[in-house]
Amino acid sequence: MCKEEGYLISSYKSTNVTLTLQLISPICNSKVTQRENEMINSPEQISHIRTATMGFTGIICLAYASLVVITGQPQPMSPWIPGVAGVLTSIVIFGSFMAAGSKNAVMATDELYASQQSKAAQIGYWVALAMYPIFGLLIMQDLLSLSLAFPIMATLTGAAYLLPFAYLTCSRT
Repeated sequence: MCKEEGYLISSYKSTNVTLTLQLISPICNSKVTQRENEMINSPEQISHIRTATMGFTGIICLAYASLVVITGQPQPMSPWIPGVAGVLTSIVIFGSFMAAGSKNAVMATDELYASQQSKAAQIGYWVALAMYPIFGLLIMQDLLSLSLAFPIMATLTGAAYLLPFAYLTCSRT
């Protein structure tokens, strides 16, 4: 403990991870952050985690929309499942970035990631935009009720971004 600044220098050790966290203290001349043996050792691991979780959430969104069409019920399963899957995906991705350290996190968001993310966003945008007139016509012709169109469109909008992102990321290897 640096008594002049009140900063704590602590260390945590386990069998496979050693983390040393030292906070900035001008008087103690301590290092900002030092990590040894990060839990996630490469940007590829971050990419695999990100791809798997986003793909899984996209499949859940697509399954929800499919079940609405098949069953004819606006809530074929708990309506919270797609949203909870999205929140859990963001937590897992954030946790993987935190566990990897800043160097690996920066490398995991390189130009290839930006390109894939941009392409997936473009696909998702145009698919979502195309859904409105298509579903508008289906509703106008009384082929689909408004109560079914909303959950289908909401979950397909999410899937329209998540699934292309997972596909583009998987297809690069």
